[in-house]
Amino acid sequence: MFDNVPDWVWWVAVIFAAGVIGQFGKSLTLKILGLFSKDNMEPEVKPAIEEGESEATMDVKKQKKLTKSELKQAKKVVKAQAKHN
Repeated sequence: MFDNVPDWVWWVAVIFAAGVIGQFGKSLTLKILGLFSKDNMEPEVKPAIEEGESEATMDVKKQKKLTKSELKQAKKVVKAQAKHN
């Protein structure tokens, strides 16, 4: 049955099968490791405020990041409108 198949097709099939088996092995390993690591996970901790840095300073930094993201979003909208015109 497989006597008429060229060698290169045979090797492609073997490599494909090895990849499929490897992918299933990887996902199974990650699931098993996930079962054991969930018990030992620590809760998330808020980043510590650096020495000399106050809550107000942290709020200013967050506000600045928000302003930058709003500016980027506005630029995207203007660019999209310019494309459609």
